[in-house]
Amino acid sequence: MDIFDRGGGIPFELQERVWSYMYSTRRGTPGSVQSDAAEATPLAGFGVGLPLSRLYAEYIGGSLQLVSMPNFGTHAFLFLERCSSRKEGMPTYVNWLRKRHLLEELLDLEGRKRAAVEIEDYAEALRLKGLAAEVHQKLKEFHG
Repeated sequence: MDIFDRGGGIPFELQERVWSYMYSTRRGTPGSVQSDAAEATPLAGFGVGLPLSRLYAEYIGGSLQLVSMPNFGTHAFLFLERCSSRKEGMPTYVNWLRKRHLLEELLDLEGRKRAAVEIEDYAEALRLKGLAAEVHQKLKEFHG
């Protein structure tokens, strides 16, 4: 996704600072680029929007990048993976849910293996048997 504006861009010397939680263009904040003589930026915030947006994008497997030309504008590029291409990362303390997913996967593989044997597709049955053995090994890791 590409979002573009022509709001004057970000000066080259300040572009790396926009990813800091302590940086803002709001007047009177630490790290502010506003001087007393400068006009306040009407949409200036607290400096957490871009860093949090990048953090969220990375959490779900994507990325957020900015390309800015001073005195012209800024492009914000958000890259995300398709939902079906990766499973949601679960915290390590949620072992019961991981175990349930592994059991479901094992049952699915066993059912597909039986179906392959019924139609005499022994190569596919052997491949599925190997995958089921890997899942079974992962399940053993939960018990000891």
